[in-house]
Amino acid sequence: MKNLKEELTQFQEMLRTNASADWSENDPKTEFSVLSEKLQTIIKTIPSERQETCNRLEDFICEDEDRYATTEEALQLLEKQADIDGSVMADDIVLMWEKVEYEFTVDQLLEQINL
Repeated sequence: MKNLKEELTQFQEMLRTNASADWSENDPKTEFSVLSEKLQTIIKTIPSERQETCNRLEDFICEDEDRYATTEEALQLLEKQADIDGSVMADDIVLMWEKVEYEFTVDQLLEQINL
């Protein structure tokens, strides 16, 4: 997050410089294209809400190649089960870490990860 803050601060400085620049002799198109590319790079580093949810889920589940290949797939399995019956134990759907084994139903786990 610190790196993102530094990049945004640098970007803000670039904007200030360009806002006060004298464009009477130069075409600002090139400079603003560079700024646009820089902003797109910064935006791509910000995780989506879905990715943040998957990151939180990783604190509760283990890898289980037989049932799911990614955390996203595990989350989809939990969501499908919640639509059917969220009162079943999450352990029946995904492989939970031992320290939280049999502590959460599917609904409770989804609530725990803010979904």
